[in-house]
Amino acid sequence: MKRLKCAKAATPAIFLLPLIITMIITFPAFATEPTPGTDTSFLENSENFTFGGWIEGLGAWDTENDSPTEQSCLFRNRVRLESDWRHRFDLNNRLKVRISLDSDYLKMGGGDKSYNDYNFTLHEGYLLFSHCNITTTIGRQIVRWGKTDQLSPVNNLNPQDLRLFILPELEERKIPIWMLRVQGFGNNWSWEGIYIPWFANSDIDYFDSDWAIFRHLREDINRSSLPQEYKIYADKTMHVKRDKPAHTLGNGEFGGRVSFTLGRVDFSLSYLYGWENQPTIESFPIKNLEVDGSFSGDDLDLIPTIPDLIFTDENIRATYKRQQVTGFEFETTIGNFGLRGEAVHFDRMAFLTSDLTSKRHPVFHTVVGVDYSGTNDWYCNLQVSYLKIMNYNSEILYFEDENIALMGKISKHFFNHNLELGLRYNYTITDKSYYLEPKLTLKYFTDLNLELGANFLGGDKDTLFGSFRNNDQLFVRIKYYF
Repeated sequence: MKRLKCAKAATPAIFLLPLIITMIITFPAFATEPTPGTDTSFLENSENFTFGGWIEGLGAWDTENDSPTEQSCLFRNRVRLESDWRHRFDLNNRLKVRISLDSDYLKMGGGDKSYNDYNFTLHEGYLLFSHCNITTTIGRQIVRWGKTDQLSPVNNLNPQDLRLFILPELEERKIPIWMLRVQGFGNNWSWEGIYIPWFANSDIDYFDSDWAIFRHLREDINRSSLPQEYKIYADKTMHVKRDKPAHTLGNGEFGGRVSFTLGRVDFSLSYLYGWENQPTIESFPIKNLEVDGSFSGDDLDLIPTIPDLIFTDENIRATYKRQQVTGFEFETTIGNFGLRGEAVHFDRMAFLTSDLTSKRHPVFHTVVGVDYSGTNDWYCNLQVSYLKIMNYNSEILYFEDENIALMGKISKHFFNHNLELGLRYNYTITDKSYYLEPKLTLKYFTDLNLELGANFLGGDKDTLFGSFRNNDQLFVRIKYYF
């Protein structure tokens, strides 16, 4: 599979209108003289320009070669260039411009079909204008809502890069999008409003990848002992037609968030009227299927013996649906312990089912976590996730009606923080599946990090983590900052 694309960075003039209005309203502040007696020493260095970035190389190798179609090795090269320009007009008015470019090459090989994907994009590109206690940010950006780590159901404004499932950490998976953000700050409280003019979906593969939704189903059919007509049929129909929302004002997304402090506890309430950035599979060409979600090629030879199957000329159809999200967050500290949590209600969320189409259900999801920064450079983080699917149907793959999981991170620094030993973990109590990432990080050299680690996934083949259990791998990552 080969994909080469460059993101479009152009924006219509109407997208700049809110910024222009804000600057016109606040223009008199630009011309005001500082109040007598006011400290104006910062004006001597009122402009600031910074430039930097990083280069990263990642190599990974499967611990076993489990299938001829499996991609047993991976290489990824990323380059990020970042620049910031800041200017202060006076005590009450400041401006910041950020531009960052991202080059991302991902290759997976070692199987019958290699995977090549290259993207060169404008990563972030925004203008931030602050007047007194009002801040307006317009452009391509990442906005973080939510308090918990790695699994943060409130943190859903930006889509994610899921081509490698959840192996990269959450902040690395976030994709910047075009949006307008206005924030207001008061004593012990703040508010913000968000407008997203154009829909952006999460980046996820459907076929030809060890981490794709349907894994290597097409290739497994071609390699099977099925009659030739089945192989021709799979090549003809098993392609995805995507139906995305049109770029119109009526298809925009908007939301708001209010944050406040009571005593030693920070709280936030939020609402988002947007689009679910994960696809809803509306149709699959073979009807009356009943699969377990493992996508193992071992059972393909049984297809001709399954009764009531209907083979249509349809393609796979993926659409994106409206979604309303209401969220609650809190965070506080008690000594060396940090306590945080989130609770979210989704009016609808898509789940893949046994006939390989999606069903949408209301969902309640809460995550509560505690972390500890102790003596001798120890850090521990533990989070508990509870996800409830309303009107549950047993055809849903990978999830029960109630799902409980434990996740977090444990790390210890050695030799004046030059060496870090860590473990990232996720264990689903409900189905006994797991994901583990032990990692050793060397930070001895200035601006250079070297990581050695592994990714282990396990569980029954009909669980989410267990369906990827043949993807265990060892990895090496080198990252240089400049």
